[in-house]
Amino acid sequence: MDTQSLATILGAQLEAIDRSQGRIEFTPDGVIIDVNKNYLEAMGYHRDEVLGRHHRCFVEPTYRESQAYARFWEKLRSGEHHCDEFVRIAKDGSRRWIQANYNPILDEAGRVWKVVKYAVDITRQKQAEQIAERAAVALDAQLAAIDRSQGRIEFNPDGVIIDVNDNYLRMMGYSRHEVIGRQHRMFVPGEILDDEGYLAFWASLQ
Repeated sequence: MDTQSLATILGAQLEAIDRSQGRIEFTPDGVIIDVNKNYLEAMGYHRDEVLGRHHRCFVEPTYRESQAYARFWEKLRSGEHHCDEFVRIAKDGSRRWIQANYNPILDEAGRVWKVVKYAVDITRQKQAEQIAERAAVALDAQLAAIDRSQGRIEFNPDGVIIDVNDNYLRMMGYSRHEVIGRQHRMFVPGEILDDEGYLAFWASLQ
């Protein structure tokens, strides 16, 4: 395959990536020199509002002034690639989560002459994860409140006791080591143990 054909294929591949991801390019010092439509739409800017500005316009103020941010660009200038999830600030001030790759591009002398960043907006995914985490915390709090006010005992499908709380132990007059590993039947009157209803009850839980 000749050089022209390879260049055509490479160009087509880059165009395909450009259609599906956000792309923004910087000088080694972080000044924006190019940006595609996807990135602009994700961040809410027009092209002329970002060209010539520094990458820090997308960064939270506390991080912008930090040593970590300075080191981030030092590493890119040294040719170090970086891939991670980042929080960035859109034009309207909202926080956007992105999955991004920062790729230093070297010239023939091996020096970084620009940094190309490809990014995917994962804000909705992150928001869904945060909602799920908050729901899990709320559920844990509710279960803890129930556990403080009610008796709780847990069994495996065969009726063997695997956990029990203090309220249940106090109610039944047992200590924990006296019940863990024993059968639910220990709490049941003898005349009920062989009752079809009791046997059917456990069969329905298995």
